[in-house]
Parts: sequence; C-alpha cells; structure tokens
Amino acid sequence: MSLLDHTLTVDQASAMFAKSREVTGIDYFISHCWMDGRLSKILALWIHSNLGAAFVCSACAGVTAAVLRGTDVLPASARVSVSEVQGFPYALLSGTIAFLWGLACAHHVSLAVGKRSRYFFDKFCVHQANPDQKKQAVASFGAFVGHSSRLLLLWSPHYFSRLWCTLEIAALVKCKSGDDSQDQKLPLDFLPLPLAKVSCSAWMVFAFLYLLIQFWRLLDVNTTLIDLGITAFVSLISLYVLVATLRVYARDRAKLSEQLLDFSIENADCSRDEDRIRVQRTMLGWFKTLEQCNMHVRRKVHDQVVYTLGPQSHYPTRLLIPLVWIDFLNEMDYLAAGYYNTNTDFKITTWAG
Repeated sequence: MSLLDHTLTVDQASAMFAKSREVTGIDYFISHCWMDGRLSKILALWIHSNLGAAFVCSACAGVTAAVLRGTDVLPASARVSVSEVQGFPYALLSGTIAFLWGLACAHHVSLAVGKRSRYFFDKFCVHQANPDQKKQAVASFGAFVGHSSRLLLLWSPHYFSRLWCTLEIAALVKCKSGDDSQDQKLPLDFLPLPLAKVSCSAWMVFAFLYLLIQFWRLLDVNTTLIDLGITAFVSLISLYVLVATLRVYARDRAKLSEQLLDFSIENADCSRDEDRIRVQRTMLGWFKTLEQCNMHVRRKVHDQVVYTLGPQSHYPTRLLIPLVWIDFLNEMDYLAAGYYNTNTDFKITTWAG
C-alpha cells in the first residue's frame, strides 16, 4: 500500500493506527503532503535519520578492508603501475555496501540498543477510518506540534498549496516562535523531497561508475587507449548525472522561494469546504488575522529555509560529501596496494587537485 493512497479500508486503517504508541513527548513532527509518493519520503527520512551513521559504517568497513589488504590478509593486487592499481576494490566495494546498509538500516540498530526517536506521522497516529478520533486528532494538531521538539518538513512543490500543510506550519510559528524576533530560529528541519531523490540517485550512480571502472581494470585488458576510453565515458556519464541533478534541484529550489514569498492561507487548496472553515477558524484563534499568519510564515519560515539549505544557488554541502567519500574509498584501495609508496607528494597533489 502506497502512502499516496487516500482511500483505506477499515482494516488497513486500524492496522496502521495500531502501530502508533502513546508517548509523553515527540521528537519530530513529520509534516508532509499526502499527494507525494512513498519512495521520496523514505529516502528523505533515511537521509535525515541515518546519514551520519551511514558514514560511520562505511568508514569502518572501508578502513578495515584497506588495512586487511595492505597487510596481505586479503589477496594483494596483481600489478601496481605508475598510473593505476590492478586488483580487487575491497575498500570501495565494502565501504559502498556498508554506506547503503547504514543509510537504510541504522535506525533498526538504534532501536535495538534502546535509542528511540519518537515521530508523529499523521497517517499512523491519526485513525483514518474512525471519524470521531480523526476529528479529535486533527483539532489537536497544534498541540502535537507544540509538544514536539522539532518539525521535520518534507517539502514538495505541492506542499504549500495544501491547506492542512499550512495549518501545521502556522502551528509551528505560533507555538515555537516565542516572540516576533526575526533572529530567533524555528525548530524546523527542512528537507525537500526532490533533493533527497536526486542526491540518492547521484550517490548510487557515482558508486556504480567507480566500481565499473575498477572491475574493468580487473579484466587486465592491457590497452591504454581502451582504458582511457572507458574512463572518459564513465566520467562523462557522471558529469551528466551531476549536472542533471543540479538542474532539477535548482528548478525546485526556485519554485520553493516563490512559494514562500507568495505564501497565502486563503489560496491553499482543500477538498472540503467544512475543513477550510475549521482550519481558518483555528488559525484565527492563534493570530489576529490570516494575513498576520501569512506574514509570519513568509518571514520566519523563509529565513529558516535559507539558514538550512543556503541561498537559492547553493547545494547543501552535507549532501555532496558522499560523492567525495566515494572517491576517498577508491583511493584507500590505491593506498593499500602501495600506489603512493613512490612519488608520494606528486600523486597526492594530483589526486587532491
């Protein structure tokens, strides 16, 4: 069943609600748009929760593999030349697999050792087939946000056009802004879903292409021209993927800036008129006018987005680090094989440049 599905049977809704638990506090209130599919949300949650752990797993696996190869516990390379190392890419392969495993599964390890993060996710925490419970829960969204340490906003181009999403943002501004100080940061983690998808795609493509080059060299095709051709072809594909990734993100980032500057509760879409009346009545209980709410969101949320993501032309640095890390894992294999034992300064300078 996809998170994109809006229609649930009673049994499905009850099974989902049964997975929720009563807690005394919430670490993250997940704010999202139901129109977006499951995959992008899963990738975003993996990045938000597990990226640091993925680096730790990858470093442990990559360094261990490099040490075992360097001490001849693992079979040594067959040939080391001035330009290349022919041998199995132990560090690159093990480090990449460990990174992907950590990205997808590290939260299970945290749960097993008793380190729990408590999330509010409406599709699980609000009973979707019980009208009375649903009405009570929706009326309490402001309280849920107020009792959450942070709000995790999974943005998509649909987000600010949905009325229920604007309610959650308004609740954050009301409950967490404290005063009208423009310098005060909201407890908001902002992660665009398109950014999560393109980042994970770029990581996968780069890792695959690096592995493709190294396994090609294992074939021992002793033809420099062919080797250079394969390397150039792979490099061009990598460059194309990176440029395409940046273009997609730049387009969505520009749209995000426009949505924040033009934010208006009155223009948000809602499928039912009674829901619109209920939401606007709730907001008028928090703010003197809807326009006052709009101004707070335009100012404070916009500032927080710039603080989190950087300016419009900036790609978040922490999501570029995995690309550099893949190259570093590749160099671990060269280091373990003895490639840097001669002309060390020149080779390090060439790699760094």
